[in-house]
Amino acid sequence: MSKVNLEVIKPWITKRVTEILGFEDDVVIEFIFNQLEVKNPDSKMMQINLTGFLNGKNAREFMGELWPLLLSAQENIAGIPSAFLELKKEEIKQRQVIVLFILMREVVCGLTIEQEKLASMKKQDEDKDKRDKEEKESSREKRERSRSPRSHDLGPVLDHLLILDQDDDIDPDPGVLWPWDEYTFRDKAAKPKKATIPSKKNSTKTDASSTKAQEE
Repeated sequence: MSKVNLEVIKPWITKRVTEILGFEDDVVIEFIFNQLEVKNPDSKMMQINLTGFLNGKNAREFMGELWPLLLSAQENIAGIPSAFLELKKEEIKQRQVIVLFILMREVVCGLTIEQEKLASMKKQDEDKDKRDKEEKESSREKRERSRSPRSHDLGPVLDHLLILDQDDDIDPDPGVLWPWDEYTFRDKAAKPKKATIPSKKNSTKTDASSTKAQEE
């Protein structure tokens, strides 16, 4: 057993004895270590010596698991049992899988964050374009309103047309100043007064007075 690396096997011995006894017994564990450190340990003698600590059944099962590990370690150059090497390989594979999973998750999260950033930037650009378009439309409408001519007050014209509609017998006099002619005068102070149109009723009274005066 000179090639066996006991430092690698001791943790397994401690764990297995603790599982059998239900607690960690340093005396039993050190007793087993001392028997393995001799030049040529005897498996049958070790089982007999452990029977008083572990009972016959547990001692037989324990030595049935320990002795194959020692023989496997003796055959390997590193002095480590082949089962331990296989377990170590599985642990390394599991660690690699975990590391790969973490890396993939970070990549996916990074892509997701990048996509969210791009979407946010795109939305900001769209909002900016929309605001610019609305501002241009508003400016254009203001310019169009400022260029369009102001409508004149047609109130006086409409009132005069109503008067004419009520009195159909009145012919328009070319000498009469119509309401829309007021806007042709630039100097408001120089505006002439509007000529008044006599009504039909007053004209009739005047003609009657003239006829009566002639008869007298």
